[in-house]
Amino acid sequence: AQVYKAEQMSFRTTDDQLKRSDNPDQQPSTVMRKSTRPSILRMSTRSRLGGSQKAVDRQNEKMARLKLEKKLEKQLEEDTEEALSSMTRRGYIESKLTMYELQFAWYDVIEYVRKGVLALLAAINMHGNLHMQLSLGMLVVTIVLVYMIRLSPYKRDGDDILSVVCQFVQL
Repeated sequence: AQVYKAEQMSFRTTDDQLKRSDNPDQQPSTVMRKSTRPSILRMSTRSRLGGSQKAVDRQNEKMARLKLEKKLEKQLEEDTEEALSSMTRRGYIESKLTMYELQFAWYDVIEYVRKGVLALLAAINMHGNLHMQLSLGMLVVTIVLVYMIRLSPYKRDGDDILSVVCQFVQL
């Protein structure tokens, strides 16, 4: 809008100067000089306004990015609250406990630790020592497999067999 107003003002100035120079005795160079001067003025005004337009665009982009970050942060906070409230509900806890025998209710924590350690071993760069990574991963899976066979933490025997087979496949 500012660029448009500046161009309108410079066109009016050019038209006014050309109307004043209707005198036939006046030299054409004077008319040209008067008519080109506002165009130079118009170009410098446009470049100044264009520069500020870039700054405005950057500012608008920054504001949009901040709004998006706030929206995502709010969504994350809501999702976290929902997840935490679902974990403290009796139904969630009971659903986790129904698959294990009562004395092995804590076994779910062992599963989470196993998954975390295996993911960590996959993510860590051991300076090109792939054999060390594989050996540690196999050690973790073997330890969990042995404990799973010894403890049989699930209520149903079919679940125990299935978990042992899956651990063996992972090995």
